[in-house]
Amino acid sequence: MTVRTIRREEVPEFERIRSVAYNATPPDAGDQALLAYFDKLFPNPVERQTILDHCYASFTDDDRMTAVAIYGQFRAGFLGELVSVGGVGGVASYPEHRRGGGVRRILEEMLRQMAADGCVFAALYPFRHLFYRKFGFEVIQNSWCYSLRPADIILRVPALEGSWTMLRPAGSEQDFADWRRLEDRMWRHFDGYFERHMDIRARLEQDNPFTTRHYHYLMRDAKGEPQTALSFHSDQRRIVVRDLLFASAPELAAVLRFLQRFAADIDKVELELPPGYAFSLLIEDTPAPVTRTAMLRVVDAEAFLGLLSRRWHKAHPGRSLPAGMAVSVHDELLPANQASFLLTPDGVRRGTAAPESTLDLDICELSALASGDLTVSDLPLTRAQGCPAALADRERAAAFAEFFSDRRWYMRTYF
Repeated sequence: MTVRTIRREEVPEFERIRSVAYNATPPDAGDQALLAYFDKLFPNPVERQTILDHCYASFTDDDRMTAVAIYGQFRAGFLGELVSVGGVGGVASYPEHRRGGGVRRILEEMLRQMAADGCVFAALYPFRHLFYRKFGFEVIQNSWCYSLRPADIILRVPALEGSWTMLRPAGSEQDFADWRRLEDRMWRHFDGYFERHMDIRARLEQDNPFTTRHYHYLMRDAKGEPQTALSFHSDQRRIVVRDLLFASAPELAAVLRFLQRFAADIDKVELELPPGYAFSLLIEDTPAPVTRTAMLRVVDAEAFLGLLSRRWHKAHPGRSLPAGMAVSVHDELLPANQASFLLTPDGVRRGTAAPESTLDLDICELSALASGDLTVSDLPLTRAQGCPAALADRERAAAFAEFFSDRRWYMRTYF
């Protein structure tokens, strides 16, 4: 078995495998028609080759394609900085080749490439948590997805006042600049919020609202300052919110009040909120949410710990962590992570420390600490051997807990 990125002539088979796995209508056009459509989607040869270089497949010894996946590189907010994240998507295989190791080999190769590309994290939406845990992925706190009838939205809190503007392809530069300001605020406010590859103006030129029914609305206050925004797709009396740019309850309430205006035209609104958001404090008769669970993996342990170190020293000027603290990471798949990292006043560096000062973590535990699904205080409860030696000292345990403090993740389905 071999694993590699695909060539242009292999695009039709790549799409057929994806259609089988995702129960989609298989492409019924011939190979030449499918390739012509691919060329039309990506007329720039450089962009076309970039797409092909991020489509991975496994092949039998006689070069038959058996499994596929797509590697997308993004930037996302983490602790107020933009970091590189490798997205895993479109994982699929023919049923007769499942459990044959094709997907495993693809994921291993993709993770190695992500490390070479400077990704700090990898992220995906799993079909099964257990499978991806074998590769070091752990659960991110669930997003909560609500389905509401606009006519039933009754606010419990005052909404921010302002006026709404629909963004159009030929809109003003101020509209686009204000939208970018709100997007920048989101990734600074929520970890895991993805920076858009495509600028808002380009998105509108590609998705004209009057042909695609994909709309972008921006709200400004009485002084003309942008406060909140949303984009949504409207189809068959349903609105699916794809972007929701807010940072406070009054801003979210303003969005909900705006959605009330669609009561005569729309039966259902679907929106996705950060985990644990107290939606019941905003509206009466809150419906039960459906959860969507993503998974996260630390690809570059040294860079991740460095981000935590910068955040800690910025939040505690004049303070130092207890001397000799270190984190030892065990990662069989990415050897660069298999090391001990000293937490020093000047940042993170490779080196060894006394065993009683070293917090030993396998890559799944480190990823769970990164995602917020695990806290340092939870570690003794998750291990058969009980409390790690580095946490036996109360002062050191408190310092590790503070170093790996909780964060707010908001990785949406539509990124």
